[in-house]
Amino acid sequence: MEKFHATYYAPNNAALAIVGDFEPAEARKLVEKYFGGLKPADLPPQPDLTEPRQETEKRTVKKDPLAPRPALAIGYHMPTATRPSITPWA
Repeated sequence: MEKFHATYYAPNNAALAIVGDFEPAEARKLVEKYFGGLKPADLPPQPDLTEPRQETEKRTVKKDPLAPRPALAIGYHMPTATRPSITPWA
């Protein structure tokens, strides 16, 4: 738990929001004063999220004696996480 906290709760994984009536140069000085000395953590490499190519339909049936009604789940493969967005609004 301590290693997870040290890795993912580090300054390089944080966001700071400053709101209100202020001078940007003064705010920047204060941010540097209070947060500038914090050292970033070494992040682990990104995991490989690619899925194997699915050539055929896959079906699974699971009997549950405690479920009073049947259920259906349908899944689709998504584009890779590194692929550029193809949505018209992005």
